[in-house]
Amino acid sequence: MRTLLATLMSTALAGSVLAAEIPDGSKVGAVLVFPSGAEVTRIAKVSMDKGEHAVLINDLPASAVPSSIRVEGKASAKLEIGSVDTRRLSVPQSGAAAADAERKRLEDEIDRVKDEMAMLKAATTIRPPSKPLEKYSALLCP
Repeated sequence: MRTLLATLMSTALAGSVLAAEIPDGSKVGAVLVFPSGAEVTRIAKVSMDKGEHAVLINDLPASAVPSSIRVEGKASAKLEIGSVDTRRLSVPQSGAAAADAERKRLEDEIDRVKDEMAMLKAATTIRPPSKPLEKYSALLCP
């Protein structure tokens, strides 16, 4: 069994349909910032048996520029990187309806609490009388 350490320069989605996914994903190893952008080096470690393999790295940002992808590898045996493919996949979110319902419930709860706070504030605020007391002082103190 050989170990491959793949370094991805920049970010994108590489692999094929029959690819083995990297269980822990890739990690940012270094970042170089330039006036016109940045270079992000991501590192992923993969163990595989002898033979041809496709590796799918699926935790990369959608904002990656596909043409900027560079792949390098180190191995304990001979390693040949045949090609690097990039593609953007639209992955449907499971539970999107449940997430929307939970968001709506939380927004309703926030509105209810805000209304309750406004009512409590109004009930505890001391308001000046609507008519000046001088007009009534003669009635109260003869």
